[in-house]
Amino acid sequence: SACTNWIPDIIHSFETQYPAIRIEVFEGTYDDVRYWIKNGIVDFGFLSASSAGDIPIEIFYKDPLLCIVSADFEKKSEGDTIGIEEMSHHHFVAQRESTDADIQNYLRQNNFSTQIRYHVLDDLSTVIMVAKGFGICIMPELVMNDIPYNVRRYRMDPDAYREIGLACLNPALMAPAVRTLYQYILDTCRNI
Repeated sequence: SACTNWIPDIIHSFETQYPAIRIEVFEGTYDDVRYWIKNGIVDFGFLSASSAGDIPIEIFYKDPLLCIVSADFEKKSEGDTIGIEEMSHHHFVAQRESTDADIQNYLRQNNFSTQIRYHVLDDLSTVIMVAKGFGICIMPELVMNDIPYNVRRYRMDPDAYREIGLACLNPALMAPAVRTLYQYILDTCRNI
């Protein structure tokens, strides 16, 4: 979601301000980004706090997790939230943990006992399965900004968030150009 919501605008404005600094972007799962950071393939990366592991992370955004249901879903409870109890009575479409650890953590913390029948990798596949009536899912709000399918979204009870930030092994050892971009991203994203 960082790649679709923030990175294009950040890169465009950064390159306008710093045309001599060349940026290379990699997109991957949380596991990919952690591996790239730890092995020096990238200088830093966007991660959620729960997926950063032992990599230091500078948190700057709190992204609500939402329950996504098909357009014809019949919600049993009143109000604009959906509880874990109601969710547990539906089939669930889940992403792999390497794609969104925060969702998996929420399910574990709330003893989510429903049958997970569909395991997919990407956001669009997850939501289209829900839109076609295969079950419900949990998605970060930022991800849903770019989803074109006819689905409904509910805040959850208990509520949940993923905390997003920039992860880097040692910010003090960054090259000057890398530090400039790192700080630019932090300053920009803190104002979102």
